[in-house]
Amino acid sequence: MEFKIEEIIITIVVLFFGYFIIKKIKILSKRRLEANDVNYLGKMKVRITDVSNRRSPFLNVQCRGLIPVLSRTDIGFTVSIFTKNNNGKTDTVLSMIDTFQESESRAFHDLTRIGKVDEHHGFEDWTTVCNIPIHILQPAIGGRQKLKIIIMMVDMEKFPKFLFGPGKNGVLVFNKDYSYDFSIKGYNEEGGHINKARALSIKIGVAVAMSDGVFEKKEREALDVWIKKMIMPFNQEKQSVLKELYNNARDQAEQEFSDLEKNNKDWEAKLNVICKELYDINEDVQRYEALELAHEIMVSDGVEHSEESKCIFSIARNLGINTDEIELIRSSKIHKLNNVIN
Repeated sequence: MEFKIEEIIITIVVLFFGYFIIKKIKILSKRRLEANDVNYLGKMKVRITDVSNRRSPFLNVQCRGLIPVLSRTDIGFTVSIFTKNNNGKTDTVLSMIDTFQESESRAFHDLTRIGKVDEHHGFEDWTTVCNIPIHILQPAIGGRQKLKIIIMMVDMEKFPKFLFGPGKNGVLVFNKDYSYDFSIKGYNEEGGHINKARALSIKIGVAVAMSDGVFEKKEREALDVWIKKMIMPFNQEKQSVLKELYNNARDQAEQEFSDLEKNNKDWEAKLNVICKELYDINEDVQRYEALELAHEIMVSDGVEHSEESKCIFSIARNLGINTDEIELIRSSKIHKLNNVIN
């Protein structure tokens, strides 16, 4: 892929410092109206605006108008994305960063909580309710694609299930089109080297889990969730093949690292060989995936173990990822861990 890890890091930096979320909430609070006579606002409308800069293409999803509720309601806005060809066939668009993924799949998903609103509340000006970093999207097929962007206003107390797109029970649903030329390959075009890279990522994940001497239940569960997300976009036959490949990689790594002592040079040598194999595949996105998985496993049991942190820094070095980048990823995951604990 031509997608650069630096671009991923830029997105993480922006997300970690909360720029988008803070900005959205402040603007929404200012624009929420409480006057009874607000009919001049009219029905709620949605538009897509391009706010791309030279390095990071972004789309803003903005809305304006009355919020159609009859009583106090806790609302939010969700965004899902598909591609649509000339025959009307749609395919799910994936996200390369888990911050913008559904809980059970890699499908792109964003949620902005607005808070509780009453009848006659609305947005007087065009207000941003979602930012879409286009460069983290992966369609089924690369090249020029027509994106179908689905924006849904939801009742947070009756939140719909999302699995490769929105379910039912949305208060309002809007469909917007946008064309974009993807320079990366689609997930249906990925070669066998990508599957191999992910199998190596799984082995790296096992190494992180076992670096403190124990492969905990929650660490296994985190790895299983990651595997499930990786195979879900594909048809049943390919899912079966990939599941076997990835499960074998997990089991093989567990056996190999169990046979070696953590402080033994052979243990470190084995991990270095795995990292070199992944590095030689020369796919920036897959190296990032491996590092993100390593952090997910580290925080899965609610504790940041020093041995696991040391292991991750060693992995990052072997994958050619500098210390600033690894610290940003680590900070993002620890921030997420702290929020869960609190």
